[in-house]
Amino acid sequence: MYDYATILRRLETELPRCYPHQILDEHHPDYGAFVHPGYGFAVADHCTGGHTLALACAVYLADGSELAGNPDLLRRIEAAMRFQRKAQRSSGLIDLPSVDVNSPPDTAFVIQLLSPLCAVARRKAAAGDTGARTVAEGLGGFIETAGRALIGTGFRTPNHRWVVCSALAQAVQLFPEIDGRAYVESILAETVDINADGEYSERSTGVYSAVVNRSLRHMADGLGKPQLLDHVRANLDFTAALINPDGSVVTAISRRQDHGMHVVPVSMADSFLDMAMRDNNGLWAEIADQLAASWISSGNGHDGLNLLLPLLAHPEHRTRKLARKPVADNVARLFPASRFWRVKRGEMTAIAAAGNTAAFSLTHGDVGLQAVQLRGSFFAIGQFEAHEISPVPGGVQLVSLKERRNQAYWDLPLGRPVIFENPHVGYYPLADNGPERVRERWQMEDTDVVLDIREVAGGFDLRVSTQGGYDRIPFIVEYCFQAGGLLETAGLTHRPDSGDRLLLRGGTALYHTERYGIELTAGGDAHRMFQLCAPAAECFSLFSAHLTPLDEPIRIRYGLWSEATRSLH
Repeated sequence: MYDYATILRRLETELPRCYPHQILDEHHPDYGAFVHPGYGFAVADHCTGGHTLALACAVYLADGSELAGNPDLLRRIEAAMRFQRKAQRSSGLIDLPSVDVNSPPDTAFVIQLLSPLCAVARRKAAAGDTGARTVAEGLGGFIETAGRALIGTGFRTPNHRWVVCSALAQAVQLFPEIDGRAYVESILAETVDINADGEYSERSTGVYSAVVNRSLRHMADGLGKPQLLDHVRANLDFTAALINPDGSVVTAISRRQDHGMHVVPVSMADSFLDMAMRDNNGLWAEIADQLAASWISSGNGHDGLNLLLPLLAHPEHRTRKLARKPVADNVARLFPASRFWRVKRGEMTAIAAAGNTAAFSLTHGDVGLQAVQLRGSFFAIGQFEAHEISPVPGGVQLVSLKERRNQAYWDLPLGRPVIFENPHVGYYPLADNGPERVRERWQMEDTDVVLDIREVAGGFDLRVSTQGGYDRIPFIVEYCFQAGGLLETAGLTHRPDSGDRLLLRGGTALYHTERYGIELTAGGDAHRMFQLCAPAAECFSLFSAHLTPLDEPIRIRYGLWSEATRSLH
């Protein structure tokens, strides 16, 4: 449950664990800093010192906090604020030492954390709280200088744009004299990078969708642009459709560091709650509850601070009763703009995606077919990544089109001298980019590859086919299973390790844990090219071996494993 008192109690426990890392020697050049154990030196960014300062201020200012008004905590906060100001470079920006120096977006992340706390501190100071006044003045000094420093200094990734705009919107709310609106408008002129399905361009369901949603919420409020919340609404609906039964979210589509990771998106909880309260949306409130409960049971302070901030900014959210709506667990939906098909049936989830080397994946309980991958030895066929996805009765069809892949060819002679001068460049760039003309080529034939996927009772029927091109090209269909279970065939029981490559020549293979299983009926014994396999991380490969042309049916079923019958139920 997304409960104010429970979250606050956890953070009150979390904060003192940071105390040993703070430099309290007034003669030390980095007096007040929290030294992150992973860095070993004083830093002020949103991952380390800046975050710990925000956590300390939140616990100090929160209504009902056991540390509210604590003089020792206020002393620590004053020292940390002093270092935070000192860490600003002459530009007014701070560093993210692991990646960026003099960084506008990383400074903006800290402004995002500190601005709501500065606003709370100002309210309490106006009611006569002298400790809150000290906090408001110290945080405000940093925010004002840092906010001015964001103007005209840029960004690097799509989400950085909205973090910078958000921080400026927050800074201007606190300091109206900051002339940052024109710069924000110049960034907004690029338009928000979201498609018709509600997916942001970085496709990062586990990390950066939360960053963008939080930023757009602050921008909507600080800039008086409520229309920006429509993008947040669209992405929350999109994300809700990608929540797995265990609370994790689909990350196979991500273009960022969360790709393929198991992530429970706790960092989305504040946006789900805030928008649920704005829109009276019981489904979003239910998801916020589930994500908050996940953090309460096993989370860390970074996520917890963002859980608390909307409840500090909006005390009315703490007690409002909003009827919850259960998350749907019986869904099949095509996302045409994002080019994937999502199926959820109770404890089973599956996804088929264009533009992804994992063309199909299926998880049932704790057993996972992490990827079905198609691959040919002829480099022009190579790794299957579908260019198109289209609906068919009961499923979808993925197609890799030859005209949209790198075409195979053989180089023809130039008929003139080629001078090789620079060993750092190599021969072929010189030969192909000469002053008269590039090499002509003898073009090869190529192949379309089609993967047809249909949902049936208890599973899926797949069919892989090739169209055109050369015959007798080695080809594999690879099934990457998460290691840790048992593999059963008619004459073998085996516990594969990560990285293993096993040839399924024909028949049925059943892979299971103690409770769940996935059964695969497929096979092919046309070659022994194990080197074509590329198991996904922490997976082993079960593959079938074929030669083109092929038209291969594949039967995938899921269910509960019975040790009594040694079959699925």
